[in-house]
Amino acid sequence: MQAIHLKTAHLSNPLGINIPSPLLTWRVKDGIRQRAYQIMAFCDNVCVWDSGRTESSEMQRHYDGPVKSRQRISWQVKLWDENAQEGPWSKSAWFEYALLDPQDYHAKWIDPEITSFDAQKPQPASVLRKEFVLQETHAARLYATAHGMYVLYINGKRVTGNVLTPGTSEYWYRLPYQTFDVTAYLHTGNNVLTVVLGDGWWRGSNGNTGSRNVFGSDIALWLQMDVNGQTVLISDETWQAAQDGPIVFNDLQLGERVDARKVPSAFHGVKVQDYGTRNFLCANTVPIIEKETFAARLIVTPSGKKVLDFGQNMAGYVSFRIHAQAGQTIRLTHGECLDQNGDFTDQNLQTVGRKSGELHQVIEYTCRDGLNEYSPTLCIFGFQYVWLESELELDGSEFIAHAVYSDMAETASFTCDHPLVNQFFRNAMWSEKSNFVDIPTDCPQRERSGWTGDAGLFCKTGLTLMDAYPVYARWLAECRADQYPDGRVYNMSPRRTAKPSVMDKLYDGSTAWGDTSILVPYTMYKLYGDKQILEENYQFMKNWLTYCERKAKKSRFRNLLKKNKHKKYIIDTGIHWGEWLEAGISMADSVKDMLLNGVPDIATAYFGPKRMLRGLLERKNRAS
Repeated sequence: MQAIHLKTAHLSNPLGINIPSPLLTWRVKDGIRQRAYQIMAFCDNVCVWDSGRTESSEMQRHYDGPVKSRQRISWQVKLWDENAQEGPWSKSAWFEYALLDPQDYHAKWIDPEITSFDAQKPQPASVLRKEFVLQETHAARLYATAHGMYVLYINGKRVTGNVLTPGTSEYWYRLPYQTFDVTAYLHTGNNVLTVVLGDGWWRGSNGNTGSRNVFGSDIALWLQMDVNGQTVLISDETWQAAQDGPIVFNDLQLGERVDARKVPSAFHGVKVQDYGTRNFLCANTVPIIEKETFAARLIVTPSGKKVLDFGQNMAGYVSFRIHAQAGQTIRLTHGECLDQNGDFTDQNLQTVGRKSGELHQVIEYTCRDGLNEYSPTLCIFGFQYVWLESELELDGSEFIAHAVYSDMAETASFTCDHPLVNQFFRNAMWSEKSNFVDIPTDCPQRERSGWTGDAGLFCKTGLTLMDAYPVYARWLAECRADQYPDGRVYNMSPRRTAKPSVMDKLYDGSTAWGDTSILVPYTMYKLYGDKQILEENYQFMKNWLTYCERKAKKSRFRNLLKKNKHKKYIIDTGIHWGEWLEAGISMADSVKDMLLNGVPDIATAYFGPKRMLRGLLERKNRAS
């Protein structure tokens, strides 16, 4: 019997974590049942922790060795089978700690925009630059985060295999930073580090309304490079920045406007800002990366539009490789469907009350002379079809669609003799891929928000189809950061508006949506057996249930005088979404029922079992 598929905190060889005692897990091959295990952990080839032979069938154990910034720990597992037969040591896995002590942070926040601008409009991407000299390049690590979205280049080569960094988060409380091994990008002598910095989730269009400046109107960079454990480069006042680079317009939802003829040249100084690092934390999750690719099929619609059909609805973007003359243009408008006449449409994305106007997912590209190779860097779209407008003669072979989502392994497969059932399964799988971009979201194009109700309903399915544990665990932390003092749970996390409106506050705390605080951690525990997810979320869960208990003690005015011995277990106050968009019921009737009646049947159905379980536990505790 041998241990395989070793993971640390549900991650494969994570670089840059800050979990003091991460859970080490494995699977087994050969044999029937694991009888015992032994784990040995090493740092610089020296054993720093040995669990000893442990009689257990559990395929997990928390690391209990030393914890130090920048430390890389490798570990192996040996198993004994049901016959007490000793197996071979597994292959080594490893994890590396990031910067664990605030005293390890030496960099400064730098703001590249030194002139005034209209914060309500998307801006050009800033380009930041720093030249530096190295005497050695061994074990080079780069730690970075941003207000906005950043892309790294060292000596002209893009560093980040992951995209859309630093990801989405409840930034005011939780700002993740990433760790990169940049050893292979560096050389002794002169080096150049370039960072492209855009609006991202920080100040770009967010949510259903397209709200801007949710977390601030600034963009800023925090970056530190260590070589062999010593800091050799930081973001500070010596950096230079420019806003005249090729990306002249950037927005997470609306897209990019690019002029490939432009090269940043009007470099100027930067502003050092005192934003602090109190909200810093390691991402501790899987990165967002480019996954499947799809070739285009060029079709001409009845109205004469040229449309690229990639054959799969996805979250992602389109790259291309085109020879052109300077000044020729390409416009790509992304959408999910064709209308009833077979024409391109994105009308399904339009929302009444959108603050920034209509939502059109657009790339506008002006070519330079010769070969043009382009892939978006600061935006993502939900699409299958792309309306192509260009004076260039193109046949569609120049374009490739890239699906983009969190790096989760598929853990389920299904086929049968019925093609529609097979397609139904594929649709479910792709729904997850398109909606798990750093967090579980409701849709990949219009709202892109972490609605709690959606994530809770899909949790068991999502964790079965793909190894989504790190995504859910990280998202729950965003929900915990958002929880109201009275125990209410935000309907969506991270936030998509700067401050909750009066209506938001009324809607937050809806049954089923708020119940995600209990349903998701419990489902994760049942499927993975990791008690830590319950420990992390226990107070979150308890606060929500206590809030529900207080709600149950109140009644709507028309029910106050009604006699009902079960009244304290019935929730009929507050605003609850209920069976939102139930088949056969109009949205207007759903809203009317929600506001006038409070959908007490559904609210109570969610509350009752949890209250009963709490009562049983309380009686058990008193008895013991």
